[in-house]
Amino acid sequence: VCSFVIVSSLFVSSEHYHGVRKKYYQKTMNGGTRNAAVLSEEEFPYMGTSMLNSSFAPLGGLRFMEYKDGDTPYKITEELMIQSDELARERREHVKNSMKHLWNGYRDNAFGMDEVKPISGGGNNRWTGLGTTLVDSLDTLWLMDMKEEFYEARDWVRDQLRFDNNTELVSVFETTIRSLGGLLSAYDLSGDDIFLIKAKDLGSRLFKAFEKSPSGIPFPRVCLKTGLAANFNTLWDTLLDSLGDINKLNEVFSEAAFSNTEVRGRSYPNTAAEIITSGDGNAISTFVADAGTLQIEFKYLAKLSGISIYEKESMRAFNLMKSTEVLNGLFPS
Repeated sequence: VCSFVIVSSLFVSSEHYHGVRKKYYQKTMNGGTRNAAVLSEEEFPYMGTSMLNSSFAPLGGLRFMEYKDGDTPYKITEELMIQSDELARERREHVKNSMKHLWNGYRDNAFGMDEVKPISGGGNNRWTGLGTTLVDSLDTLWLMDMKEEFYEARDWVRDQLRFDNNTELVSVFETTIRSLGGLLSAYDLSGDDIFLIKAKDLGSRLFKAFEKSPSGIPFPRVCLKTGLAANFNTLWDTLLDSLGDINKLNEVFSEAAFSNTEVRGRSYPNTAAEIITSGDGNAISTFVADAGTLQIEFKYLAKLSGISIYEKESMRAFNLMKSTEVLNGLFPS
C-alpha cells in the first residue's frame, strides 16, 4: 500500500488531494478518533488516473501527513485493490512506451556507445567504451517484453563487447553495478550463456581491485587490460598529503561533519572521506558503496562460476566495515 500511495500521488490533482486532506483533519481534530474508517474508500485521495492531470502541481513536503504516527487512516477494501491493479496496468503501458521512445533514441543515435546525447544527437564513451547504456538496459528490455530489442543488444554484446583492449582506468563501482550487474541479470533472466561468458571475463578483471588491496577494501579504479589497481586522485588525497597524517584528516572531518562536543576530536575510521590505511601504510580512498555493496555482484558471480574467492574477498571488505566503530552505526556517504 505504501509504494502504491507514493506512485499514485504523482497522478492526482493537488486540489483533490488537499481537499480530502482538509476533510481528514476536520474529522480527526479536537480529539477525534483515528482509525481505518475515518475516510471511506470513495474518499481515498491517491488513486488518480493513468494520465497526468493538466492541473497537477507538486504536493510539497507535507504530503502523507496522516501516516506520520503510524496510523492507517483509509480503509483499503478489495474493490479498491482491484481498482488499483487495473490502474497500474494502464500506467504500465505508458512506462513501456517511454522506454521504447528512450531506447529508439539510443539505438538510432548511439547504439553500442556508453551514452546518448539527447539534445545534440550522437553519443559518447565517457565510461571507457563498454556500451554502458546498452548493457545496463538488458534486464529492463527483458522485463518489459521488448525481446526484439533485447536480442539485438545481445548480438552486440556477443560480437562487439571486449575488455582486453581497454587501457583506461575504469570506476570499479560503476562498472560493477552497470556492466557486471547488467550481464549477470541478463543471464539470470534469459539463460543465454554469452552473458555469463562476458560476466566471467569482466568479473575476473574487476576483481583485481579486491585482490591487490592489502586492507581488503577495494581500490576504486582498475585497468581492465593490465589489472593495474589505483586510488582516486581526489580532494581527500590532496588533504591527506597536506596534513600528512590520516588521523588529522579524520579529526578535521569529524569537526566539520558533526560539530558536536561529544565526538569532537575523535578519529572515526571510514568517515565520509573514506580513507582506509592499508597494512603497508599506503592510503586507499574509496566510497562506502565500493566497500559495502559490490558483494551482491561478486557473490552471485562466485555462485555461477564456482570461483569462491570472489565471495570470500568481497565479503572481507564488508566484514571490515561491519567491525569498524562508526557514529550511531551509520557510515556517512
